[in-house]
Amino acid sequence: MTKETSTRKKPDAGLSGRFSRWIVGHPGLALILALAIAVPAAVGLPRITSDFTHRGFFRAEDPLLLAVDQFERRFGNDDSVVLLIHSPSGIFDRESVELLHELTERMWRVPEVIRVQSLSNFRWVHATGDEIEIEPLLPEPLAPGDQPLTPEFLAQRRQVALEHEQLPGWLVSEDGKTTAIFAYIRPGIDTTPDMPLITSTVEEIAAEVHGRGGDHQLYVTGRAAVNATFKRSMQADMQSLVPLVFLLTLVFLGLAFRRVGGVLQPLIVILFSVLAAMGLMGWLDLKMTNTTSILPQILMAIVVADSVHVLSTFYERLRAGAERRQAAIDALTKNVRPTLLTTISTAVGFFSYAPSAILAVASLGIAAGLGTILAWLFTYLVLGPMLAVLPVRRPRTRADRAEDEGDAGEPAMPRRRAFVTFLDRRCVPLVIAGFVLVVVSFVLSLGNTVNSDPFGYFKKGTPVRTANDFAEEHLGGVNGVEIVIESGSPEGVKDPEFLRRVAAFQAWVDEQPGVNKTVSLIDILRQTHRALHGGGDEHYRLADTREEVAQEIFLYTMSLPQGMDINDRLTVENDALRMSVLWTVRRSEDFVREAARLQAKAKEMGLDTVTTGKMMLYQSMNGYVVDSFLTSISIAMVLISLLLVVALRSVWLGALALVANVAPLVVGGALIRLMGQPLDVGTVIVASVCLGIAVDDTIHFLADFERWRARGLKVREATLQVFYHTVPALLTTTVILVASFGIFALADFTPNRNFGVLTAGVLGTALIMDITLLPAMLLAFDRRGESKKEAARTETDLVTGEPVTEGSLS
Repeated sequence: MTKETSTRKKPDAGLSGRFSRWIVGHPGLALILALAIAVPAAVGLPRITSDFTHRGFFRAEDPLLLAVDQFERRFGNDDSVVLLIHSPSGIFDRESVELLHELTERMWRVPEVIRVQSLSNFRWVHATGDEIEIEPLLPEPLAPGDQPLTPEFLAQRRQVALEHEQLPGWLVSEDGKTTAIFAYIRPGIDTTPDMPLITSTVEEIAAEVHGRGGDHQLYVTGRAAVNATFKRSMQADMQSLVPLVFLLTLVFLGLAFRRVGGVLQPLIVILFSVLAAMGLMGWLDLKMTNTTSILPQILMAIVVADSVHVLSTFYERLRAGAERRQAAIDALTKNVRPTLLTTISTAVGFFSYAPSAILAVASLGIAAGLGTILAWLFTYLVLGPMLAVLPVRRPRTRADRAEDEGDAGEPAMPRRRAFVTFLDRRCVPLVIAGFVLVVVSFVLSLGNTVNSDPFGYFKKGTPVRTANDFAEEHLGGVNGVEIVIESGSPEGVKDPEFLRRVAAFQAWVDEQPGVNKTVSLIDILRQTHRALHGGGDEHYRLADTREEVAQEIFLYTMSLPQGMDINDRLTVENDALRMSVLWTVRRSEDFVREAARLQAKAKEMGLDTVTTGKMMLYQSMNGYVVDSFLTSISIAMVLISLLLVVALRSVWLGALALVANVAPLVVGGALIRLMGQPLDVGTVIVASVCLGIAVDDTIHFLADFERWRARGLKVREATLQVFYHTVPALLTTTVILVASFGIFALADFTPNRNFGVLTAGVLGTALIMDITLLPAMLLAFDRRGESKKEAARTETDLVTGEPVTEGSLS
């Protein structure tokens, strides 16, 4: 009989053993306690709300969000749903104009739309003889008194549109084959507009027109469509990926344990954990977003990892001949310490994102951290009683008996012994190779960039991304930045000197790379001034006096139909005006840099400006992503390092463990670079999450290693025992984790996809490091005589500090 089995009879005196014996001895009370935790938490499920708008990403006190709210109070919402109409034969024919009028009218009736702008209602300001005339560029077909839409008339209006100072690049393409209808949404300061309803209504209109035939192609884009697609992507991922993760979990658990209990019992723990954690989201008012939607998959993976270690020990003790209840006590006791430590490390990794300026990331960190703690509690309070009460089949084969009865230092596992022998002989080259890999990966990681482009969040082929790409190719882009220009006093926008500075600034902006159009009050004033002075191009300028400016504003607004006033360009107090810059700048780094350059130029020209808008919000997450990464990884590194040192009772072992777990993160950074992916909301949470989860394997490895070293085994033999008793469970859990996260490669939402692929890659790398680099470092350290501590050591319980017997740890 082995030393391991000969010492099992002595009961465990530590808190771990007493806790385990209480669970097995009082399974009903343990389950009641689990329900007392789970049910009140789960009651919060109906309270969960979702937010897929910009507010789901930003905290209420964020200065960027406050600037957008202030902008909306003064100018209305810059959010719009954009309907693009493309005709290869051109849009200036009767059929296209009739369609444009129909669609413009129908867009007015879309829920929550408060303003529609298109060629059909654009007010063309021009002179007819000595009179100023302000009329629709494309009049209603066959309206009484209107010019019939003859080919000659439409050709003339085509020329007007394409030669107009304002229209090309905004409402019509330069080739006259594409036009845009902008439907602006009501401000969402108090209540959030229903973006999915708005977008689906416009899509239904587009689908109906498409079904008529003809050569018109319709595309739906704009920030309303982006917000709607956020929600759709989340729902698609949840509906398709959660069942796949569930199925893969069943398959791998079945392959690992080959029995019904080994499959169903972890799933019951998953049910408890997910429902309770999601319920806490409701109680804490943590919104459901694309980022937080991955919480169930994360918790499924964590629960399985805890459960597999307990079940592996349980079935191992059964094969060794232990009675079921004793096997349950042994399995729970042995794993209390490592699973508790891994729970703390994983929760720390998640909680490190709580301070993040990105609200969705902070919410995920809080929910996942709480869920990780719940997963551990339910593993013991739910799985433990099931092991003690439910009947279990206990196969006994000759191979099992041969393995169980072999010498503790000489298990009948030649392949594992051969691998440990290889590690022992090649430990120094392996450590050097690991060091080189980390250095090369670190150098590659330095080339990573940050990009929070919302259109880039969707994979190619997604309708909103296809529509935006089409808009940029044919129209020049329908998104950009909003610039609020303050005059400094009420009625100050009527000051000719102020307007001339604004006009000079606008002219400079128009010349910048990537800018296809600027839209502001300046265009209206110059067109009106020209019309008032006979229509000559020499009069396309601003008025010289306040009185003239006021008169021109009055004349123009008097001609506007209901709902088409200029309050979207001019404040009610006439103290500020709005300039919209439409451009094709999409990379976050370029967007933020160019926006800052515009503001700096405005200041240089004596203008007081604020750059804002929804696109500015999304693109400004660039800095938040970097800050979140640096803050969270720093917090996680410090706390987990302290945890490892305390848990392993050795600064040196804690340092080795940290090296083994930082290395996969650096490799993950190189993987991001090699994938050609930027750092974004998805990739930024990989580091701390993976650090927390990857430490699990290291803790289990070193906890078992120390257990065998405490029994007097040398480093090489202790390492061999770890490969026999613990590494198989590590392999099982890692396979399940990699599969669970790797399935996100099929996600529609790009940050989720990047998160899943990278997390799977990092966790897979972490296992490789733990079964190669970590033991190689231990063996190399031992070979050099730096770890010659052969005196017998007694292991102590992490919580109480009391002695723990070997039998209780088996």
